[in-house]
Amino acid sequence: MKGPFSFLARALVLAALSLTLASGALAQSKGQDKSWGDGPFHFFFEPRAGVFLPTNDAIHDRYDYDVRNFLMGLRFGYLLETGHLTIWPGTTLPGTLSFSLDSAYVRDEGREIVSPNPDLVLYLVPSAASIEYAFRYKEEPWILPFIGGGFDTVYFREEVKLQPKNVVQGVRFGWHGETGLRFLFDRFDRHAESQMKQHYKFRNMWIALRARYQTVKGFDTGIDLSGFTFDTSFVFEK
Repeated sequence: MKGPFSFLARALVLAALSLTLASGALAQSKGQDKSWGDGPFHFFFEPRAGVFLPTNDAIHDRYDYDVRNFLMGLRFGYLLETGHLTIWPGTTLPGTLSFSLDSAYVRDEGREIVSPNPDLVLYLVPSAASIEYAFRYKEEPWILPFIGGGFDTVYFREEVKLQPKNVVQGVRFGWHGETGLRFLFDRFDRHAESQMKQHYKFRNMWIALRARYQTVKGFDTGIDLSGFTFDTSFVFEK
């Protein structure tokens, strides 16, 4: 994990330097895209739903993943609009950079593989801090690809249905990389999009598809929860 953490650390440093230099370039780049309105930073939040697919075969012996476990979560953060991502003085990178936090909830049931084969219940609360770059050349492109990565923490609780009940719980850490596409909601339903902007003051709305791979290992239960998350979401930008 040294390599990925080293890469992400450099990415965090680069992002911090970019934000520092952006303040000096703000006046110069302000006229590049007037449709964004006041200020280069915009708040967003993103309700999401999906599935978590572990890559460790051992977990299939204990938990029933014939029906993949359902994930519900929320992501929120700020994005730095296009034309303000300074990579060195006088040069900006077209696209948006966002900083976000997300958390989710997963529950699944299974059965221990050794006698007396008690029932198991596993609760997961995965959370992540991420940096994301979107190839966004203007405020409202129809299709918006993005890539990102960040650090993960997972709270886990496994209950073994014995008498008395046995509980194993804790927190573990890891990292992730992700990619996906957003589709401008305006292209699907202009009337609904207009009503949402009018009543709730959202600037832009997107339908998003995201694929994430996370590495989280070393659980006390012997379960490696590295794996893929696939989700769909609705993104609201203020």
